[in-house]
Amino acid sequence: MYLGDGPTTSAVFAFHFNGVRFSVVAASPEELAAYLKIRSAEVELRVPELKGIVQSHKGGVIGILLSYIPHKHHSLRALLAGVDGGTIAPSEATASLRQKWAMQIQATVAGSHGLGILWRDIKTDNVLINDNGDAVVLDFGGGNTMGWVDHEKYGSMEGEEQGLEKIILALGVDV
Repeated sequence: MYLGDGPTTSAVFAFHFNGVRFSVVAASPEELAAYLKIRSAEVELRVPELKGIVQSHKGGVIGILLSYIPHKHHSLRALLAGVDGGTIAPSEATASLRQKWAMQIQATVAGSHGLGILWRDIKTDNVLINDNGDAVVLDFGGGNTMGWVDHEKYGSMEGEEQGLEKIILALGVDV
């Protein structure tokens, strides 16, 4: 079943197999490498779990199979915009929830850095709030959305810090 364009720039599909829901995402080599590194390190990061690799009939990787993240809102950006615009109840993004999300995002980014992985496409569109109310970081594919990380800082720790600061600013919390 096609779900449309997800929080990443890639088309996202979801399907059920043996009663389990999965997401299929078109993946860059960098994204596949990041998820393989996370899986082999067996660390607890708030990211979708890599379940498999989708290959073409010629053997090339065309996507990755990730655990589906049940969520109510398209992205953290959509949730915050909805609260600010009055279409989503403020109780869905209280100050304490925003503080928790900021800490979860920071911990995930720090954990990925510990594995030598840069998030690169740091923005609120690449964070989901799952049905348990936890922040999940998405998209290690290497995009760079204008306005989040300066071009000259992209792909560096300085760029990661800049993007993370902007997410914390969007959440309106101090950490």
